[in-house]
Amino acid sequence: MDIKDVAFTIETNKASPSSSPKRQNVKEGFKLCGGLFLGFWLVLLLIAIFGAIPLTQLIVGSVLKNECSINNRIPIFLIVSGAVGLVLIITGLIQKVMTDKYYCLIVQIPLGLFVFIWFIIGNVWVFTAKKTVQFSDPTNPATYCHSAVFNCALATIIITYVSLCCGTCGGICIRN
Repeated sequence: MDIKDVAFTIETNKASPSSSPKRQNVKEGFKLCGGLFLGFWLVLLLIAIFGAIPLTQLIVGSVLKNECSINNRIPIFLIVSGAVGLVLIITGLIQKVMTDKYYCLIVQIPLGLFVFIWFIIGNVWVFTAKKTVQFSDPTNPATYCHSAVFNCALATIIITYVSLCCGTCGGICIRN
């Protein structure tokens, strides 16, 4: 290696103006702001999605509450799940801005336990009816349920299972 090679190596290893500490701080600041901005929109999107589910349950169950003669408790399952789900979302949002977060837990813990038990009961009602339900002949009350009621209940149950699986897997991945 001669002197020209050494000089070239030293010249290429010099810090460029774009890697100065001041510029690095600015880059990290932009990265942080971008992450916060993305995080804000992601949270807002999740609130919209998870808020739409209980709202849909509440609306479909209320509007079509007498349209499921195979098991008239399925619309009630939707109404109660939707109402309690909205209350849980609202208390969760309130908890994020409160300084003393324990007051919301007084409401959230019993409601969470209730939702868990209610979810199991709803599973029994929906999956028991799934074997014999039909959507086309309302004159046959032993097997009829409006498709919107039944499919909404079934879809929200499936979405709940998928969300639980994704949340569990995500939690395991974050810990590792």
